[in-house]
Amino acid sequence: MTSTKPPGARTGRVVDGCYAAQLRDCDGRISAEHYVSEALLRRFKRGFTVEGSSWAAVPKRVGTAALTAKVLCQRHNEALSGLDAMIGGFYDFLRAAIIGPHAGSRIFDGEDLERWSMKALLGLTVSGNIASGGKKARASEVPELYLRILFGDEEIPERCGFMYIVAKIPSLEANQLTLALNHHPLDGSERSGRVFGLTVRMLNSFQYVTSITEPLETLNNEPLYYRPTRIQLGDPERGRLGLRWGGGDWRPGKGGLVIGLATTVLSHGEEGHHQR
Repeated sequence: MTSTKPPGARTGRVVDGCYAAQLRDCDGRISAEHYVSEALLRRFKRGFTVEGSSWAAVPKRVGTAALTAKVLCQRHNEALSGLDAMIGGFYDFLRAAIIGPHAGSRIFDGEDLERWSMKALLGLTVSGNIASGGKKARASEVPELYLRILFGDEEIPERCGFMYIVAKIPSLEANQLTLALNHHPLDGSERSGRVFGLTVRMLNSFQYVTSITEPLETLNNEPLYYRPTRIQLGDPERGRLGLRWGGGDWRPGKGGLVIGLATTVLSHGEEGHHQR
């Protein structure tokens, strides 16, 4: 499992503008954070199209620098760098399976995928890159529990975390990457509109939700599969993905998922598409 805990003793410092400041473990200046990992975005070599953000209500072609924000101090930013490397490798493996004929077998730590989703979610909401009611919206504060999970001080609550979505969700249609915030309905209750997770769809094939605080059975009335350990990529098979949970050795468990893959994939030189 990738460590996201800043090294050494807690500093006791607070850096203004760092969304993890309440943990009192900051150091260095405020730094530009790629809330969608640069290691992933650089695989879209000629740029990509963003749609649905607070500054791109209509499709807008951009480069990697567009998806950065000064929301973390240097210490906290560097602590998340292992997740950036992981998601790049995950993308490469999934892409190889789509291209075929067979990508072989790989094992990834499921908690890494959960924490990468949290990194993207917090970066999006704190930086003001989401829109609400047609206007720019920004989270004023991040719940401390979210920070403690992201930076390795606490485990995600029981029955929360990674849940695979088998049925295709029509609204998640970007050809490279789609990110969609999960939030409670606007019903006037105490938790009305509160964001609790993020749905990720990659290469029009692999899709999952990371729910930080809400145990879910379904999403959009479709069943969810909680923390699977074995996923067959394609039918006929074009790759085998193992997900390890809790560190230690990988345990295949009972059963497994078989998921469909996109029939084609953009070349690295073609346009990517990122949407929220």
